[in-house]
Amino acid sequence: MDDSAVSPVIAVMLILAVLVTFVSVVHVVVVPSMKAQDEIEHLEAVEEAFLRFSSDLELAASLKQDLRLSERVRLGGGSIVINPARSSGTLRVGQEPAWLMNVTLSNATASTTVTSMLVTCSYTPSGNYWQDQGYRWRYGYVNISKAGLETPLEFATMAEVAEHVNGSGFGATLFDLDARVHSFPVYNETGAVTGSTTNCTAVEIEVVNFTAGERHFASGNGFGTLALDCTVSEVETVEEPDVITIRVNRDLPVPLTAMLLEKCNATASALAGRCGNLGNLTVTAGPDCDEVSVEIDRTATPVEVGVRVAGVTVMAY
Repeated sequence: MDDSAVSPVIAVMLILAVLVTFVSVVHVVVVPSMKAQDEIEHLEAVEEAFLRFSSDLELAASLKQDLRLSERVRLGGGSIVINPARSSGTLRVGQEPAWLMNVTLSNATASTTVTSMLVTCSYTPSGNYWQDQGYRWRYGYVNISKAGLETPLEFATMAEVAEHVNGSGFGATLFDLDARVHSFPVYNETGAVTGSTTNCTAVEIEVVNFTAGERHFASGNGFGTLALDCTVSEVETVEEPDVITIRVNRDLPVPLTAMLLEKCNATASALAGRCGNLGNLTVTAGPDCDEVSVEIDRTATPVEVGVRVAGVTVMAY
C-alpha cells in the first residue's frame, strides 16, 4: 500500500475535524454569548424607553393641554449577523382598577361627578436569549419584572418609592382649582357705600384622567410604540351647583394621592379664605378616602363653575 496516497486523506480529515470543532465551539459558546450581549443592549433600550415614557406621562398631566407624545420600543433582541433570529416581546396598556380622585358638583336636585384614574404600561419578553426581564409603569414609577415578580427599577425599597412619588409632585398635577375674584362694594340701608367684599365670580376646576386606548396591545420581534394623546374638553355639569366635593382615594399601593390631597385641601382653603361667597369648608377622613367640600353662596354674586378634563389616552401599537 502506498502511504503517500493515504497522508493527504488523513490531513483533510484532520482539517475537517478542526473545522467542525471550531464551528461547534462558535455555535455553542460564541453565538449564545453574542446573542446574549445583543439582548442585554435591547433590554437597556426598552428600559430607557419606559423611563422616557414615564416622563411623557408626567408632562401631559402637568401641562394639561392638547398634545401627542410617543416612544418607540424595540420588542425583540438577540439578532447577530451569523444568527439573525430574534426574541419577541409584548407591549400592553391596561386600566388601573382603583380611582385616584373624583370631583362632584351638586345642587339640591342633581349632581355631576368627574373621576381621575390611571393606566399601567408593561413590556413582557418571550424567548429571550439572556433572561426574560420585563418592565411595567404604574402609579408614577417603573418596575422591573421577572418570573411573575416585580421590584422597583430605580429604588431599593418601597419606602424609597413612596418618598419619590410624593417628592415628584405627579399626584398634585392631576387636579387644579382656581377662581376669578372681584371686589364688590357693600351698601347700607341708605345706599351709601360702607366698605367692600371680595367674592368669586367663577370657579375653574381641572382634572386629569388617564384611560387605555382601543389600541392597547402590540406583539412581535420588530418595533412597537407607546403613545399618549391628551385632549382637553369642557364637561357639562349641573346648573348652578352649590357644593363642590372632592374625594381622594387613600387605598392605593403607593401614597400617590398624599400630595393630591394636600393640594386639594390647600387650594380649597385658600379660595374659601379669599372669597366671601365660598365657605363652610369641611375635611372628612374616611376609611378608604378623604373628602374636602366647600359650599357656594349665590345670594350675593352669581358664580359660574366650569370643569375641564385633560383626557390622556394611552396606547400601544
